[in-house]
Amino acid sequence: MHVFPNPASIAITINLQQHIPPQNTTLSIFSITGQLLLQQPLTNTKTEINISQLAKGIYILKLNSDDKVAVGRFVKE
Repeated sequence: MHVFPNPASIAITINLQQHIPPQNTTLSIFSITGQLLLQQPLTNTKTEINISQLAKGIYILKLNSDDKVAVGRFVKE
């Protein structure tokens, strides 16, 4: 998974790698304290997520796809 831009202020774009297909993939965004803030299914290998409503800080991004999990982070400025 590739997340850009990082840091971001309005939106982030998520590019899935080939070993994580968008079918049956769920995106979750957590605060640094572990609170679930957003959860949605993915339908494309490239997805833009609006983060303008999030406070400034560091966030954890988690993708679950069948038996695969990818974790990343991004900074909201």
